[in-house]
Amino acid sequence: MMVDDEYLKDTAEIPDPTVELIHKFNAEQYKWIVKNAVETMLHGREKEIIQKRYLNDHPQTLKSIGEDLGISKERVRQIERESMAALMRYFEKHYPWLSGEIRGENL
Repeated sequence: MMVDDEYLKDTAEIPDPTVELIHKFNAEQYKWIVKNAVETMLHGREKEIIQKRYLNDHPQTLKSIGEDLGISKERVRQIERESMAALMRYFEKHYPWLSGEIRGENL
């Protein structure tokens, strides 16, 4: 039986529910791991900045976080960078496969 290219093109676009479920599970798992790392590794302003920038339904700007904390947006950026480096070290130690995902190495 010969299959034409149009048929293959049409069937390739049909979403596989198993693949979608795995992607959804992975996304939820990643969120849990990141939130847990933030809660475990970061404290005070570091935790607040990362939560407001990345774990919020409405991410805030460096400027608005700086105004909330009474510091400059440049200082917020510095704290954010230091906090992200600490989180990456945590991921590399405890979840090496995830640190590769974050860097785009396993995509």
